[in-house]
Amino acid sequence: MISSHMEEPTMATTKSTTTRTAPRGRTESASVAAHSHTELEAKVASLEGQLAAAVAAVAALEARVVACESAEAAPAAASGRDEDLRERLRIYFDTVANGKVPTRMPSL
Repeated sequence: MISSHMEEPTMATTKSTTTRTAPRGRTESASVAAHSHTELEAKVASLEGQLAAAVAAVAALEARVVACESAEAAPAAASGRDEDLRERLRIYFDTVANGKVPTRMPSL
């Protein structure tokens, strides 16, 4: 027989143990009252100046990156990358070695 006063098995669940409190009235703390507007405005101005300096530094770095990228894109004359001269010299050496065709002299 099942007794009516026995507990039924329950699944393991979590139960919230926090209680809600009524909102409190707004009170100014001692730290908020201690600050004056002029101090905060001076701090904001200082931070704005630091931000402007940081933005200027980033802009200068971006300009240097662009300058470096453009310098890398342009071939240096002393690096042996004069493609036109290399092509003319290749034709010259091909025709000098071949006795069946006239030698094509490059115009330097």
